[in-house]
Amino acid sequence: MSQRGSGRPTPDNAVLEEREILDRGLSAFSELGYDGTTVRQLATRLGVSHNFINDRYGSKLAFWKAVVGNAQNELWTEVQQSLEQATGSPENRLAEVVRSFLLAAARHPETSRIAHDEASRDSERLRFLIQSYARPFQEVLSPLLTEAAAGGRVAELPIGVMMFAVSAMTSFTAQAPLLTLLADGPPLSIEAWAEMLAEILINGLLR
Repeated sequence: MSQRGSGRPTPDNAVLEEREILDRGLSAFSELGYDGTTVRQLATRLGVSHNFINDRYGSKLAFWKAVVGNAQNELWTEVQQSLEQATGSPENRLAEVVRSFLLAAARHPETSRIAHDEASRDSERLRFLIQSYARPFQEVLSPLLTEAAAGGRVAELPIGVMMFAVSAMTSFTAQAPLLTLLADGPPLSIEAWAEMLAEILINGLLR
């Protein structure tokens, strides 16, 4: 009987879908953080051998980038679909951009949790998040903010300040227990939180 080579996945692992691998990795990194997640823990969560990550992706960092990049693509696809339907004045379209982003973040809390965890440290991972996550959003947000401000209906703000304001708002997606405890009355849905926070942010910009 032949012996299976060390580090090789079992037959079940061999057919594990890429999507399932990335989703399980996202769950692990969002729950434990990058530094708190070992390759062995990842292997356990994925149900693979401890050599699987390095064999397939090259390193834990490369796997993290694959996981986060996939999650960001899913979030950004949802935002873009909403933006294609946005019409009206510059301030209305700006409001729709913010609203769509917060709603998408609400549907992908793990992505926001990872971003907030990484934001406190300057690292290769943070720079990856900026380039793949923040910059595409900034490219959409910046011209709308400029156009709306030129019309006099919205306060003029540096794009970095606006980006931080929107980013800070997404922290609610990873703090469901806090939202429940803060609620005065029946608990609100995560979508309701997103809608109201978007309204607060936009109303704060209007003149």
